[in-house]
Amino acid sequence: MIIEAGWLQHFVMLDRDLITVFLSIMTPDQLVARTTAIAEHTDPEQRFRLWKAYIEPFFDVTMPGSGLSSCFHAQIDVALVDQLIVGRCAASAQVFERSHLKASEDAHDHLLLQIFQCGSTEADCGRQRLAAGPGDVWILDMAEDLNATNSAFANHTLVLPRSLLDSGATPSLQHLRMIPQDLPIARLFAAYLQSLAESVSTMTQHEAEQIVPATAGIVTAVLNTKSGRQPDIDREHVNEAMFLVARRMIDQHLTDPGLSPQSIAEALGLSRAALYRLFATRGGVASYIRDQRLRRSVRDLFDPCKSHLRIYQIALKWGFSSESGYSRSFRRRFGMAPRDARIARSLARSQSCLDMDQPDTVLERWLLELR
Repeated sequence: MIIEAGWLQHFVMLDRDLITVFLSIMTPDQLVARTTAIAEHTDPEQRFRLWKAYIEPFFDVTMPGSGLSSCFHAQIDVALVDQLIVGRCAASAQVFERSHLKASEDAHDHLLLQIFQCGSTEADCGRQRLAAGPGDVWILDMAEDLNATNSAFANHTLVLPRSLLDSGATPSLQHLRMIPQDLPIARLFAAYLQSLAESVSTMTQHEAEQIVPATAGIVTAVLNTKSGRQPDIDREHVNEAMFLVARRMIDQHLTDPGLSPQSIAEALGLSRAALYRLFATRGGVASYIRDQRLRRSVRDLFDPCKSHLRIYQIALKWGFSSESGYSRSFRRRFGMAPRDARIARSLARSQSCLDMDQPDTVLERWLLELR
C-alpha cells in the first residue's frame, strides 16, 4: 500500500499485517491517544481479514460481489479526543453492516457523522435507497441497524455520545440522514471536521477537553438543519424533550413487569393519545418497550460472565412473562432463537481468539469510554 505524504505522520511497524500506533497516554499535558492501522499483506484474504477484525467494533464488513480483489487496501487514522472519536479512513469498496443483534449487543448510544472526500455510500431504508457523496454529511445512529455499500472511498468521521448534545438538539430520527453539500451548514461542518482531524497529531488532552463543547454545538446545528421548509421549531423541541423524558423513564424501568403505556402516561401526566403520538414513528409505545428489553437482554445473553444464566432467567429479568414469549419476540427481531444466537456468539468469540493471538481492541475500548 502506498502511504500518502503527510497522511500518516508517525507510525511504528509492528508486523507486515497491521500497523498500530499509540502516540501517548492520556494525561492533561500530553498528546491525545491515536491509533493508526494499515492492512499490508500479500494474501488479499489475510489482508481483508485483518481489516475486518480492526473495524469490527463499528461494523461487520464484506466485499461486494464475489471474491476478494488483490488490490484491496484500507488505512485508518483515529484519535480519542476526550469524549469524541475523530478519524480519517480510505479503503476499497466494501459492504458495511450493523445488524439488529450487533447494535443491541454493543449498546453504543452514539451518533456517527461522516464527510466523504471521494467515493460514495448507499444504504437501504425500507423501500428507499439513500445515498451520500463527496461533501455531503452522512449521519448514522449507532443504536440502529445498517446495510450500506461503499464505493472506493476516503472520508472523515466523528463519533460522539448522544448525551453530549445540547438540550435544543433533535438527536432522534437522524439515522441514514444525508445533509447535502450545497447547504452552508454542510460546508461549515466539512471544513471543521477536516481541520479537527488534521489537528489531532499535535493536540494535547487539555486542548481536547476544550474542543468537545464547541464540537457538540456544531453537531447540534447540523442535526437541527432543515432543508426545503421551516418547521415549527418550538413544537418540535417540546415533542423531542417529552420523548427523551419518556424514553429515560422506560430505560430505567425495563425490568419492571408492570411497565406499560398506561403507567408511563400516568407518570408523565400525558394522555395515552399524546404518548402514542410521541412514539408513532417508532412503532408505538409497547413496541418500543419490547424492543429495548430485547436489546438489553442481548447483553446478558452474550456476556461470558453470565453464561450460567438460563434463557428463561434472562427473559424474566427483562420483563417477559415466559421463555416461549421471549423466544418468539427474539426470533422476530433478530431472525434466530436466543439459544442459537448465544451459541453462535460463543463460537465467534472462540474463533476470534484463534485467529488473532493479540486482537486489537483499542477502538472497542474507546467506544465504551464515550459516555
